[in-house]
Amino acid sequence: MNNVNKNKQNETLNGDYLNRIELKFGFVPNIYKAFLNSDNALVNYLELSKSESNLSDKEKIIVKLAVSEVNGSNYSLSQYTHIGLKRSLNTNETIESRKGRFTSDEKFNALAELSFSIAQNRGKIEPGILNNFFKAGYTKAILMDLFLVVGEIIIANYIAQTLKLAIDFPWAPYINPKVNL
Repeated sequence: MNNVNKNKQNETLNGDYLNRIELKFGFVPNIYKAFLNSDNALVNYLELSKSESNLSDKEKIIVKLAVSEVNGSNYSLSQYTHIGLKRSLNTNETIESRKGRFTSDEKFNALAELSFSIAQNRGKIEPGILNNFFKAGYTKAILMDLFLVVGEIIIANYIAQTLKLAIDFPWAPYINPKVNL
């Protein structure tokens, strides 16, 4: 299907955003082109993704990897594995994040575990996992920011899968998150 934007009017309306995206990545990824099927979807998604947060960029990537793994979104897994490796994570940390853990750091481990659990259980969080998140030093404010990042990546996961977007980042294969837990 690969339904990326074919609407030149929406491309023109969103030209400034597309230029910034191209400067950031060196190209306009298919996920952003897909948003151009609507005249306002790209702007709204970018506003959500760049909104202020108590989570660091590294923490957001951990969340996005865990949720994308649960959702089986190879597009988002490839995108955020690539971004994570360029910014702050090593290969093992990207794989662990996808499995809902982060063994080299207790705080990031609590974040990865909670993110994976939220996605896997559709928001029904086990009390022990939530307690671990707070014991690791996270707050209710950060929990709210975490939910915004989860919502943001679910939007991208669903669009990429529904439209069967071609992966335009180095491919990150699906792994079985239950192996070696």
